[in-house]
Amino acid sequence: MTAALSHIPCMNKSIQKMFEPLARRYELLNHIMTFGMDTLWRKEALRIAAENVAAGTPADPHADLNTGPNADLNTDLNATPSPGAGFSSVPAPELGLGVTPEHGRGLARRIWLDVSTGTGEMADMLSRRAGSGTTVLAADFSIQMLRVAARKKSARAGRMLVLAADDGRLPFRDASVDLVTISVGTRNLNSSRDALLSCFREFCRVLRPGGRFVNLETSQPRARVVRWLFHAYVNWLVRPVASALSGHRPAYSYLAASMCGFYDAEELATIIREAGFSRVKVAPVLLGIAAIHVAHK
Repeated sequence: MTAALSHIPCMNKSIQKMFEPLARRYELLNHIMTFGMDTLWRKEALRIAAENVAAGTPADPHADLNTGPNADLNTDLNATPSPGAGFSSVPAPELGLGVTPEHGRGLARRIWLDVSTGTGEMADMLSRRAGSGTTVLAADFSIQMLRVAARKKSARAGRMLVLAADDGRLPFRDASVDLVTISVGTRNLNSSRDALLSCFREFCRVLRPGGRFVNLETSQPRARVVRWLFHAYVNWLVRPVASALSGHRPAYSYLAASMCGFYDAEELATIIREAGFSRVKVAPVLLGIAAIHVAHK
């Protein structure tokens, strides 16, 4: 990893501010705009993520969240974040549930981490699939989104822990996580190709050898007609309707533009390989308007 890439900020503060007001209605709007297909996509990504993920050597049973190269990102949500670290903080009681150093020292032998978790939909699904020896962590940089995630039944039951963190500087030591997932959040890491590559390298860093990375994201259909129809749907329906329903036009203008301007599945697979992953496979979804990438460390 080059020094130039290792310090590129992945989480954009303007995007963070943009998402905060959307938290309460974010899931509902996603379901409406995709006719519920986003849930089906997550279920398929979940199936792929959980498939044989428990096989092999588990992560270090003594894995500690507040050690490693990003130890300055104290995982105690009651703590004050380091200046400029890109790490959000909120009092744990107010959030409902937070990961503290004490949690870190008592985590189960296997750790599944959902990054850019938003309101925790994917992490919630993972928690229902995870066995008793697995801890599911839901990480995001939006405190308001995490407050919604913390109200989910799995979080209240302690099966899912929420964590405020920057995807580009995760507060885990090397090779401490068995599975990293991200669903429909990768576009928000793509302030530049180098920024996205830096985040993927961070995911690779925290995964143990043999660990799996599963990425669900919108894509660019190969067929020109399908791609045109997809972009027309996003620009002529998703953007205006979601803007009207949410009352936040800039946020959905950004989301629409990011969907139409994101990489196709092959280019994203190339970036994932450049980050240090191997055995990268792609599963197109719904004529290629989305794709599930699976990679191994």
